[in-house]
Amino acid sequence: MQPTSRIDIDLDAIEHNVRTIRALTGASVAAPVDAANTGGAPDPALARQGMLCAIIKADAYGLGAPPIARRLEAAGVELLGVYTPEQARDLLAAGVTRTAILLLMPSYAADLDGLLLAPARAGRLHASLHSPGQLESLARRAAQLGVRLPVHVEVDTGMRRGGSRPDDAATLVEMVASSSSLRLAGVYSHFASADRDDATTRAQAAMFEAWIDGVRAHIPQDCVAHQSNTFGVFRARALHRDMVRVGLALYGYALEEAHDAQNFEHREHAASLRPAVHWETRLIHATRVEPGERVGYGGTWSAQRPSRIGLAPVGYADGYPLAISNRAMVGLRDASGTTRYAPLVGAVSMDQITIDLTDLPETCAHVGASVELVGVDREAPTHLPSLARAAGTSTHELLCRMSPRLPRRYFATDLARAEIEPRDQRLSTSVR
Repeated sequence: MQPTSRIDIDLDAIEHNVRTIRALTGASVAAPVDAANTGGAPDPALARQGMLCAIIKADAYGLGAPPIARRLEAAGVELLGVYTPEQARDLLAAGVTRTAILLLMPSYAADLDGLLLAPARAGRLHASLHSPGQLESLARRAAQLGVRLPVHVEVDTGMRRGGSRPDDAATLVEMVASSSSLRLAGVYSHFASADRDDATTRAQAAMFEAWIDGVRAHIPQDCVAHQSNTFGVFRARALHRDMVRVGLALYGYALEEAHDAQNFEHREHAASLRPAVHWETRLIHATRVEPGERVGYGGTWSAQRPSRIGLAPVGYADGYPLAISNRAMVGLRDASGTTRYAPLVGAVSMDQITIDLTDLPETCAHVGASVELVGVDREAPTHLPSLARAAGTSTHELLCRMSPRLPRRYFATDLARAEIEPRDQRLSTSVR
């Protein structure tokens, strides 16, 4: 049965974006480390500059973490960043078995069980430290398992969210240094305004640098310092440190979300990212509307001329935002393959939208025709950041809003075939 709506994810575009980031950080693509051959020893890939932690929390921003993680693993990223232990378990269940995983959420002894035991014993599970109580809990659990658990101390340089204030974070570093069951694999902070505030971002970087200088005697040589997110990566090379943590840029977006992109040192690299997401539905009905007749809930749009209105089976239950009512365009391809755009009219419903097809030929806008909701052309009105601006939200939120009920299809040049993967059964993508 044909789905009413589908999201296509271009895995080649994601790998291209990884290469773009690598070109900035000055690193070659590393081969993934086989933990079975390391005996739980510190990962040698984590002892050099130019590393990449790919952030795939929240199910890879709603796009499907398992297939994307497998592609990132093949591309040689050094770390996969998730937020919760449950997200880490999903990756492990999906066959992500070589790349180390960083838990960003404060986790405790009870979280290190089940599928997390094997990577913990192999040194491939890295935990973030936010407090002394959490440290003591993890140290006890690591001692029970007979391992030295890699940990990353988060220092709060202004985000005022997770992590510890500088003095408290210094204490955590000293506690790890004296622990026989924990290993300091990383120290990190997080920029609060790297998308918009150069002065604040550089002040945070300076504070982090000063903090590192103050605890340097307790930091081992293979400990990795990281602070930059997507916007820090493109803002300035001086912000990169040993590793960058990138989420949004993996999926092809950066400049569009920046409020001061003119200040970015690496604008050209950011502009060369390839959007990886395409979302389409189809026309299922068309009707005629006379001048003065209103369309949709609340009658927020009325025809000024004899009009042809199309119906597509997608709405806010699928993550297409209500706030975009009367403010967006959708794309339909004509017989030559050219995409032509038509306005969304009336209110977005739970699972329906209405489109003004009046200016399009019926050869283009017929029942059964494909309707592009999100495209990969940066200049098109269906570019995801453009839709986010029209909806008064962010690209991050629109990605994460895309409903789990929508099938995802993954494309790459080395896939034996393109498959539609339901959200609860993603393990069947085949790779040559």
